Amino acid sequence: MDKFDRELDALDYQIAFFSTFGLNGSEIAKQLGKHKSSISRRLHNNLLTAEINYRRNQLYDTYGAKYATFVHLALDRGIEMLRNG
Repeated sequence: MDKFDRELDALDYQIAFFSTFGLNGSEIAKQLGKHKSSISRRLHNNLLTAEINYRRNQLYDTYGAKYATFVHLALDRGIEMLRNG
């Protein structure tokens, strides 16, 4: 089995979680109690990279939707205040 032809294991999902929130390889290694070269090596796995990108897209989509809702409510409130003087 090639080292890139494997499924993600629990450690990979933990790395994806921390990476999604902007931690770099050495910060992730400290959080997980692993050596930073182990984390760096895993970060070069295409499947893990795809998982990280998927999670980031979900996160950005969620925050984007919340921001759009907030802006819409703020504009409605502003228009209401202008109408009421």
